[in-house]
Amino acid sequence: MHSKVFRRWFRKLFRSRFYVAILLVLQIIFLVRLVLNGSRLSLGANLLLTLASTAAVIYIVSKRDKGANKTIWVILILSLPLFGGLLYLLFNFQSSTQKFQRQADKTHRKAAPLYALPGNAIHTLCTPSSPHTAQIRYLAEYAGYPVYQNSHAAYYPSGETLWKAMLQRLETAEHYIFLEYFIIEEGRMWGDILEVLKHKARQGVKVRVLYDGWAAF
Repeated sequence: MHSKVFRRWFRKLFRSRFYVAILLVLQIIFLVRLVLNGSRLSLGANLLLTLASTAAVIYIVSKRDKGANKTIWVILILSLPLFGGLLYLLFNFQSSTQKFQRQADKTHRKAAPLYALPGNAIHTLCTPSSPHTAQIRYLAEYAGYPVYQNSHAAYYPSGETLWKAMLQRLETAEHYIFLEYFIIEEGRMWGDILEVLKHKARQGVKVRVLYDGWAAF
């Protein structure tokens, strides 16, 4: 049993972390040798790897992907111009990475029809003359937030006013309550909300609370 666990850990190490560490070390060694040597071989290798990183950046920017993902990779490659492109290829062509991407794409395809709820106004609002077409399509096609007409939004200038209105709305829930927060801290505000949630849960209302967990820094 222990030998199987060790072999599995050993394979994972050499598929990802080990090679990443090697590339980082090679980056440092190459830079030092390039400064101290300056030979044609070093200059040629430098040019070749820089072109590879440039090609990787162009490919990343042209991909249909979330802007945050592309920005992270572009910054990383530009920070490590010699081996950044190789690092990107190594990471994205790992079997585990490709397997995860296939599973994520499959899940997204199944969930995509659920985004287009009745009343979706994307085709009405996305016109050639609209200055918000790019933002609307990004929210609907990438972030999973379609746009709707005839909706209502309330503005609360402070947390105190939101808190009072929120308690009133929670009391009216009949079927479910879904809450999502980045941070939840004990105190009067959360204490009052928690009491309402307990009360509604005893009434049979489905209560779900999602918040940031440990080690999510």
